[in-house]
Amino acid sequence: GFANVPTVTLASSTTTMTTFVDTDSTTLDAEPADVVFILDTTDVSVSSNNKDIIYVKGDSTVDQSYTTALGHFYEYDCFVNGDPIKLAGQEAVFSVTINYIAKSVTPELTDEFISKNIDPKYGSTVEEFKDTVRKDVADANLEKYVTNYLTQNSVYADELPEAVTEYSSMMVLNYYCGYASAKNQTLTQFIQENLDADSIQALLDSNKEAIDNQAKRFLLYQALAEDQGLDCTDDDVKAYFEDLGTTDYSDYQNFYGTNYLRMNAVGDKAFNNILANVTVG
Repeated sequence: GFANVPTVTLASSTTTMTTFVDTDSTTLDAEPADVVFILDTTDVSVSSNNKDIIYVKGDSTVDQSYTTALGHFYEYDCFVNGDPIKLAGQEAVFSVTINYIAKSVTPELTDEFISKNIDPKYGSTVEEFKDTVRKDVADANLEKYVTNYLTQNSVYADELPEAVTEYSSMMVLNYYCGYASAKNQTLTQFIQENLDADSIQALLDSNKEAIDNQAKRFLLYQALAEDQGLDCTDDDVKAYFEDLGTTDYSDYQNFYGTNYLRMNAVGDKAFNNILANVTVG
């Protein structure tokens, strides 16, 4: 049961209120200033031992009776500790405590600011920082251009290898399995409640283009590596993750498998060899 359930007098009869809408919690005495809505009857009075509860005469539709966003009541009577108070049309005084006032200030870009606040890989001076950012942007644009060029000028079979498309499909499902597990749901439950799909197959069908593009990327990188005669060693995998900023990739290995890591590492190596030989005019 609930603690401190109030006694509500309706007309000439007395009853214990067991149906209520509580905006803060599932127990009436859990938090200060819990708000309880009482049916909008002609004659209602409220009494309770809990002085932290506010009773509002209204109906069961919360947004028509009280709104926490606007912070006020509408045309209903309010009962505080059993005493009726008319709120509609009345002036109100609120006490507000201002904890702090924050002001956004854009700092001046100086060598001192760079050295204290920016990752050392960007340098310690303004000029070093700007040069690094320019290079990062240029490298990203070059990678995007080369990727698009290779993708658009590569020829794929009308039917992609089933093993590759299935692998890409499983990657999509594994992605959503993580979210489903976090919500203690099955994958089907998560898909039906959170995604615009009725089943696992419907989800895969709606992601077919992305799945095919991922499969094509796998095939493209494999073809580049084979064309360059590249192999993948444990040192290549280690170097691949070091470039990503980590030395412990055991979680990735356990989740995706060693072969997937090798595929990405050798593909990245082949792609970087192409970038190294690109002449920017």
